[in-house]
Amino acid sequence: MLESLPDAEKPLNSVNHPNIMKDAFEYFRTNLVDIMANYEGEYIAIIEDNIVAHGRDAKKVYNLAKEKFPRRTVFLGQVPRKGAMIL
Repeated sequence: MLESLPDAEKPLNSVNHPNIMKDAFEYFRTNLVDIMANYEGEYIAIIEDNIVAHGRDAKKVYNLAKEKFPRRTVFLGQVPRKGAMIL
């Protein structure tokens, strides 16, 4: 999964590419059922359409993603539990 990211070392951030966060959020939103099946209740770090890190500690997940891809913009989200209600 991680190898599929193009130009992983090329500087890429939301200032230069305003759709990056939108793309990551869209991936999260459209794949939420599958994501919940694998990462329920965890934090996930997404770059473009790739989950690059996950775990129960948001700061650790974010830091791990930034260590792997220091020049990339990371979308961090918490995967809801099945019993959660979104209002």
